[in-house]
Amino acid sequence: MLSAVPDEILIEGLALRGKHGWFEHEREVGCSFSVDVVLRFDTRAAATSDRLSQTIDYGAVSAEIKRVFDGESVHLIERLAAQVCDRLLERFPARSIGLTLRKLAPPIEGAPQAVGVRVERARSEVQE
Repeated sequence: MLSAVPDEILIEGLALRGKHGWFEHEREVGCSFSVDVVLRFDTRAAATSDRLSQTIDYGAVSAEIKRVFDGESVHLIERLAAQVCDRLLERFPARSIGLTLRKLAPPIEGAPQAVGVRVERARSEVQE
């Protein structure tokens, strides 16, 4: 039975480095990023059993995100965010994913602390 309002598993402020960006030096030297992810998943079985096997392992999710960041270099954070969401939906039983991806101290005029994107992806959007 699916809950009417899905529970959420949160990871906030995951600090990563990756060779992603529009400028060549960003792809050569790398940049700092911060990731927040929400995985919508019914946690009632885990709450009842108190077993890690009944939920989504935060450490495994973090490691999977890092693998995406360590993979192929991309120009746009929009593409990187989509790749992370697609990978998480392939590997974990979440109904949907909410992801905020920030590039910290981007090399643009005005020196903002961060720029970023927020994306939402549902399981139905991933080809099985």
